[in-house]
Amino acid sequence: MFTITGETLRSIKLFSELDLTTRDLIASYCTARRFAPGQAVISQNDTSEHVHLLISGSVSVTIYAPSGKAALLQDKGAGEIIGELSAIDGKSRSAYAIANEETIAAVLSREDFVAAVIGNPTVAKNLLEKLVGDVRILSSRIFEFTTMAVANRVQAELLRLARKQSFDGNQCEILDMPTHAEIANRISSHREAVTKEINRLVKIDILEKSGRHLVVRDVDKLQSLVQSEYKAKL
Repeated sequence: MFTITGETLRSIKLFSELDLTTRDLIASYCTARRFAPGQAVISQNDTSEHVHLLISGSVSVTIYAPSGKAALLQDKGAGEIIGELSAIDGKSRSAYAIANEETIAAVLSREDFVAAVIGNPTVAKNLLEKLVGDVRILSSRIFEFTTMAVANRVQAELLRLARKQSFDGNQCEILDMPTHAEIANRISSHREAVTKEINRLVKIDILEKSGRHLVVRDVDKLQSLVQSEYKAKL
């Protein structure tokens, strides 16, 4: 069984500035859980209130409509936290968090999480910055959904994926490329539109297909396409 220690929590951005003694104390209240790929770490509308600190792996935060249509909000990886909204306001879960791969999380109760935040000003500051960052990301996505054409939303999503990779000059390879259907869920569109735009970007040498991966041959050009569309809508 995986053991949560203060050293383990050093990788969690929220607690990274705390001294080892304080992290050890918080770790003593944590329980380790392992999730298989595809397993729900958090379920939409569930009334649980605990927080998950992602030690390894990653999850997709997704809302499902009654019709079954999915809208992916964000991906969260090691070092991040999920479930803090219910811990803060006591309301039911607003989305699913589904493990993309084998994922290990340190689970902290609402009471212990709130105590850690109130008792440590640096944790409170980091939590505020995290929440503000989430609002900025979601605000940007709402802007895209309501003002941009599908092709431009595909470009913006590809740019987000590219920025998570290591760059070689002005190009990068998007590893573990989502399927076209998954990208469609992220941008509120359909698979055919995603395929059409990716093929167009390949033809004009911005993208290059490499097996299951995708190479962005000209990150600056892709960024220019997205930024010009943003400016045109402002």
